[in-house]
Amino acid sequence: PPGAAATAPCAEAMVERILRERTEQKNFMLKGKVKKLNTVASAQQLLIQRLEKQILKEESCLERKAMQLAQEHSRHGQLKGALRRRSNAAVAAALGIPDKASQRARAASMPPNSSMDESLSRPGSGTLLLPPIAA
Repeated sequence: PPGAAATAPCAEAMVERILRERTEQKNFMLKGKVKKLNTVASAQQLLIQRLEKQILKEESCLERKAMQLAQEHSRHGQLKGALRRRSNAAVAAALGIPDKASQRARAASMPPNSSMDESLSRPGSGTLLLPPIAA
C-alpha cells in the first residue's frame, strides 16, 4: 500500500525523535546529579582539610600539655624531696639531733674504728643518748 510506505518513515522519525528527547532529558538529569555530587565532594574535601588542620593543632596542644605534665611531675618530686628534707631537719632540730651535714663533719673527725652510734651510746646500756634540747 502506498500510504503504508509514507507512514513508516514518519513513524520511524517520530520514534527516533521520542528516543532522542528521552535521552536528552536523561543526560540533563545526569548532568545535574554530577554537578550536585561535585559540589558535595568539594564541600567534603574542604571539611577534610579543616579537620586535618584541627587534628594537627590538637596534637600540638596535646604534646605541649604532656611536656607540661612531665615538668610538673618532676617539680612535684623535687618539692616533695625538699619538704621531706626540711621536715626531717626541723624534727631533728626539735629533738636536738645534729643535721646530716654536721654529723658527716663529726664522723670525719672521729677515729676510723669508732662510729657515731658508739659515741652517743652509754657503754653496755644499748640505749642512745641524745644531746640536750636547745631552747
